[in-house]
Amino acid sequence: MRFTRPDLPKLNIDLAELRATSNEPARFEGVTSQGRKIEGKYRNGWLQMWYLEPDEIMFEVLIGNVYDMTILREQVCDLIGLTILGKTPVLSSEMVEAARREFPLRDWSGATTYWSFNLEYTSAAGRGFLAELERLFPGTFVNLERVRNEQTPAPYRAVRRLTDGVDLWGPLYLGVQPDDPIIFQRLKGETNNGIDGSNVIGMKMPIDTHSPDYDRYDSTFASKHSGRTIHIHPTFQGVINGEIKTDSEAEGRRLDEIEALVARHFFDRTKVIDIDTGELVGRRASGVWYSMDLVGWCDAKKMKFLGAAKLDENNRAIGYLPDLDGET
Repeated sequence: MRFTRPDLPKLNIDLAELRATSNEPARFEGVTSQGRKIEGKYRNGWLQMWYLEPDEIMFEVLIGNVYDMTILREQVCDLIGLTILGKTPVLSSEMVEAARREFPLRDWSGATTYWSFNLEYTSAAGRGFLAELERLFPGTFVNLERVRNEQTPAPYRAVRRLTDGVDLWGPLYLGVQPDDPIIFQRLKGETNNGIDGSNVIGMKMPIDTHSPDYDRYDSTFASKHSGRTIHIHPTFQGVINGEIKTDSEAEGRRLDEIEALVARHFFDRTKVIDIDTGELVGRRASGVWYSMDLVGWCDAKKMKFLGAAKLDENNRAIGYLPDLDGET
């Protein structure tokens, strides 16, 4: 998924005030120039604003990814066309720097394009993906696990390659080797001056650790969500993400390569099946990229699905299957 400054319709509403009440997730309260109370929030990539008494939705749109929780009131006003006492609030560089010291903040000017993939995979598939990623983009991974020994000044445990066979969680520096000064800076906990953010991939890729995310996939989980005893393959859950300069052709081509790599190892199209009848209920992009080896494992007749749920409108038990070719 790519996201940058969205082209949104403007509300053109003037407010008497608008104040932030929390940062993560971002929440806002305000009053229009006509005295009507409003509230807003930004959570899981959704930007929402509504009137109170009576409730009425002003604005609701998905602009970020599922992990996005923070946005400044000045950014909100700019994106959806709000003024305060007739003026558009100005976002200064000092305000941005101060905010980023407290929480992660996106650049919504349009100069930056962000990208992310939520991955669900078997251990073997995860290893295969990391091996090809390392071949395409040689680099060094810095494991962010904290050192337990208080006598050790370095806050990070070790430098790792992608194919070292360990659980990965932290930044991958593209084209950086183990003896690069940037790595030594990182191991000492120093700021990485001189590293271009577009050359860094954020990564959470567990491979071996059987976390709750792994163990929850069993028939008990399936039964609770669908009312049926079905099988769901145990999988790991990971994410890779990063950013590029929107106007950089070179960085855009590199992101094209990353997206093509993900598409070779994962799929995100699913079909929704009525578990009891086998009827095709619909198709959708799931928002999660599943490893390709799950395609051969899934089998509706054997009650083996990617996931399960109930449809609210008729309480039907539904299961999710791979949908690679659009056939029923």
